Amino acid sequence: MIRRKWTSLFVAVSLLFSLLAMLPVRAGATEATDEMAALIQNYGRKCAVVVYSMDGTTLYSYKPDSIMSGASLIKLPYCYYACTQLENGVHSVDETVTYTKSWYHGGSGIIRHNGYNVDYTIEQLIDYALRYSDNVAYDMLFSLFGINGFNAMVDSWGYDIHVADPSPHFPGVTANFMCESMRRMQERSRDGGIWETAWTALCESTATYVRPVLGNAATPVAVKYGNISTVWHEACYVDCEHPYILIILSSATSMQPDVTFLQNVAACSKKINEEHVLAHELDALDESLVTLGDVNGDGKINSVDAVFIMKASANIGAGTASGFSEVQTAAANLNADTLTDAVDATLLLQFAAYCGAGGEMMLPEYLDSYDAEPTEETEPVEATTETASVEATEETEPVEATTETTSVDAAEETEPVEATTETASVDAAEETEPVEATTETAST
Repeated sequence: MIRRKWTSLFVAVSLLFSLLAMLPVRAGATEATDEMAALIQNYGRKCAVVVYSMDGTTLYSYKPDSIMSGASLIKLPYCYYACTQLENGVHSVDETVTYTKSWYHGGSGIIRHNGYNVDYTIEQLIDYALRYSDNVAYDMLFSLFGINGFNAMVDSWGYDIHVADPSPHFPGVTANFMCESMRRMQERSRDGGIWETAWTALCESTATYVRPVLGNAATPVAVKYGNISTVWHEACYVDCEHPYILIILSSATSMQPDVTFLQNVAACSKKINEEHVLAHELDALDESLVTLGDVNGDGKINSVDAVFIMKASANIGAGTASGFSEVQTAAANLNADTLTDAVDATLLLQFAAYCGAGGEMMLPEYLDSYDAEPTEETEPVEATTETASVEATEETEPVEATTETTSVDAAEETEPVEATTETASVDAAEETEPVEATTETAST
């Protein structure tokens, strides 16, 4: 059975390499969360990351409660607070504030470039604060809606993050706090009015490095960035089929972020979310619809299904969708690790070789027996007082001991060994125990 198993494996691996020659090479497969951990470790600077599914699951977090300089990220929760106040009748969206020299504030934004004595509605101020991260717009909102109500709101969320006048207008934040802020803003995004204005501004915001990685025309991404000379942060909501939030708080040098790090983290967050979605769908999938191994649904389990798996694996390795339906993904998951990869294809090819050799087990039974089959073990050999049979090597010839002398060539340096009528000592191999020879028989 052992020999048949290895022969079957050899055939399967040979077929697999033939298939791989026709497919793009896939990078080494790793857990997406491990990939994220490696990115952060290699980054080597202060940062915090949270990946949060809108189904309520935190998919990944690194230092989520570590406070970092927040820069303009505070504008997101403050605009949320301003929207709640407008909704409660505190001021109105059409109320205006006139920009004068006293409002001047350098840094990000467009109001300071538009000239003095220009009126802006509160709705415009919220739009500009989120779309352009406008410092003047934020200062005007801050003067209109104050600090006490905002601080009380944040306290009710369970966070010890507060603004003050004159300082801090821009307090330190945590990744978890920003995740909560984005989640709450998104939940109100379809309520119309000022909520729609705020959400549209986030979806069309400027100065983001991760939106091109996370989304496209079919996948809107709401982003609020924040930066000063030492940090660059991006808080994102990815409106994909299974939406999630990504928060990246990172360090910067002279206002220059590590763009590669930001974009790699964004790409890895997509993988983490996809793994989560797949695992969730597999749990919820009606198992009666799935025939393990029958990937193409033709009622057969053979090497054709392995080819389908390898093509899907190549697609995943190239950074695109596998092309499988939920049922196909479940049918291809032979080793129950939620991944569609070469391991599944190898197992399927091996099973096909087993069936071709006359095997009669069904695939689930075969996989169970394969996992449970013990490795080859050597039975102990019992030696009697008359004969001890020792297998040293295939080349070892029996040595005959006489009543006078037995000469054994063990190595070039070995002197002849004299055997008396009592004992003949033979060195057959390092592992061979000495064998006592009588005047009648010495068997090695």
